[in-house]
Amino acid sequence: MKQLYKNIGFAGISQFFYTALAFILVPFAFRYLGTEDFGIYTVATTIGFFISLLADLGLTTIITREISKKPGLASRLFGLALAIKFVLSLFSLAVLWLYLMWADYSAYAQQTILLFSIAAFMGTFSQSAFAVFRGLEKMQYEAMAVSLDKFLSVALGIALLVAGFDVRVFVISFVVAGLVKTGLSYSVLYRNMLSFRVDFDRRRAVIMLRVSLYFGLSIFLAVCYNYLDILMLQSMATLEHISFYSASYRLLTLTTIIPTVLVTAFLPQLTIRKKSYPDLAELFSHGVGYLLIFILPMIPLILLLAEPIIGILYGAGSEGSIPALRILVFAAAAQMINTFFVPLYAAINKQQKIVHFQIVGLILNIVMNLILIPQWSYLGAATATVATEWTILILISVWAFKHIHRQLLPAWDLVWRLAISTAGMVFVVFITQMLGFDFIIVISLAPLSYGLLLQLSGAMNWMLLFQYLEKKWRAKTT
Repeated sequence: MKQLYKNIGFAGISQFFYTALAFILVPFAFRYLGTEDFGIYTVATTIGFFISLLADLGLTTIITREISKKPGLASRLFGLALAIKFVLSLFSLAVLWLYLMWADYSAYAQQTILLFSIAAFMGTFSQSAFAVFRGLEKMQYEAMAVSLDKFLSVALGIALLVAGFDVRVFVISFVVAGLVKTGLSYSVLYRNMLSFRVDFDRRRAVIMLRVSLYFGLSIFLAVCYNYLDILMLQSMATLEHISFYSASYRLLTLTTIIPTVLVTAFLPQLTIRKKSYPDLAELFSHGVGYLLIFILPMIPLILLLAEPIIGILYGAGSEGSIPALRILVFAAAAQMINTFFVPLYAAINKQQKIVHFQIVGLILNIVMNLILIPQWSYLGAATATVATEWTILILISVWAFKHIHRQLLPAWDLVWRLAISTAGMVFVVFITQMLGFDFIIVISLAPLSYGLLLQLSGAMNWMLLFQYLEKKWRAKTT
């Protein structure tokens, strides 16, 4: 457990810094680019995600899993993965070229897409280095590289926006930051852990691709049913509606911090426990408990405070994002749990099952978007996203319960205490709103009251946590 907490700490620092800075950048981009250019930026980032996933196809996950089992093979696995990734990058570049030839984008939009795709390609190569860090449980190096990357991209991006440059110049900030991140991560990797060795063996490459393909398909399908709606909106709605949808969706990326941290930290530990289902289930249920601490209060907070949050962050003209945010928060709740199921399936080598469930979700998402977008535009897309995420959650959790035959959820006593604490927090927020308190006071009282109620209900013991952190700090400084 000591190593697990260490993993959570470094992964948490990395994800919090990354998401917090991205959270700062989005309002600037929305305000300075305007709805049209922000819509183009959204489309470019969506395509960039698809391109980076095609260039990876799950190699990052398989490297992490295999190195955590056999650290001595790290150099060989990493070298083989680099060779495979080079071939996959050529394939994804060809796919991008064919897509741009087929799609009806302006030259202005195409240039933006190509620039962001360069950053995406660099990102997928740096992910291979991060996979080694995770497998060897040296996540402090990933935290360092990711934090520097996001700091540079946000600082340079804001500077370019304030200077009045258009979206094409703005996305160059991601290219510059990506170069620095990749260079730094590879430098650290070869100075501290590996000898440089790019090894391509056709037979081994085929075996690695065969295993990683399910991970790649799983992630690709998750991106499909999360981002396909943006591409469908692009063909059936307006760039303004894409901006409203994307502004609310990107705001909820803050909710990805906790599950991403837990996935990064828990995967090596779950892999170690794969032969003992009782231990595996117990560790997984602890992770779900951590998630519920954040999920349960998140939904009512967004429903109550969506209007002031959108108004303060995005300013005048962003009112269309308010109803989308209130709908998408239900998708975010399911998505957080879905994300955390991935390392469980990976640990027991049943990742192909997730792919089957996600195919069902993708088909459902496409059908619902085709029906709902023509009638309700981006609100229809938001509704389709909610239905998709909850369908996946039901399928993925039912199969896990039946296969592992163990309790995968935290004790009901904990859930009940969390529910009581959430209800008390909602009451405080509602009363302070009714009394006309300033938004800053309301949003500050929410976590304070929730934390106090967690202590009073027995769901959390803050004193024990602080004592543990103090003990760790003293041990580190002496």
